[in-house]
Amino acid sequence: MNKKAILLVNLGSPLSATKKDVKKFLSEFLNDKEVIDIPWLFRKILVNGIIIPFRTSHSTSLYKKLWTKKGSPLIVYSQNLKEKLNNKLSDTDVYSAMRYGFPSLRNTLDSIRDNDYDDLVILPVFPQYATSTTKSVVDFIEAEMTKWNKRPKVKFIKQFYNKPAFINAVCSKIREHSIEDYDHILFSYHALPNRQLNKIHPKHSISACSCSKEMP
Repeated sequence: MNKKAILLVNLGSPLSATKKDVKKFLSEFLNDKEVIDIPWLFRKILVNGIIIPFRTSHSTSLYKKLWTKKGSPLIVYSQNLKEKLNNKLSDTDVYSAMRYGFPSLRNTLDSIRDNDYDDLVILPVFPQYATSTTKSVVDFIEAEMTKWNKRPKVKFIKQFYNKPAFINAVCSKIREHSIEDYDHILFSYHALPNRQLNKIHPKHSISACSCSKEMP
């Protein structure tokens, strides 16, 4: 029987809500050429000379407001998801990592390599593909795997915004509330620069779904 593993990759989180860890996280995140896609020298000046010195204190104060007794919400929820999937999938090992910050994607890949899996599914948990998220994850993993002596059969799931299982899961959560009591349901997304959208979605097409009670 083939040894199987799933790797869930989220964007990232600092290890703690301290200036030291937040600064480290921001530096790793914002120096990624896929996140701020401008020439190397301009990116280094902008990020390390302007953004990080002026943004670290403000970002740290925001992280402190979000922090829980168990730590970073994103890390806590990601670990909970990993544990639930491990309990559900008896023949597959599930891992969770962050592209930036903790838990380290590089260290997690080392653990996967050491366990010598035959099949590996990699799921960046971003519903829609973007160069600053999914592509960055894929490129990093591909670069790391060039160092492996033995590589498993790898499948990347690069987007799933239009998959019925995802849409139905969102609608199911909405149905837990009395939606007729509300005027609007707001979906919030992280913005991207138009130049990044134009790389992969030149027509800026938008998909929508209905989540009424009558949906099957």
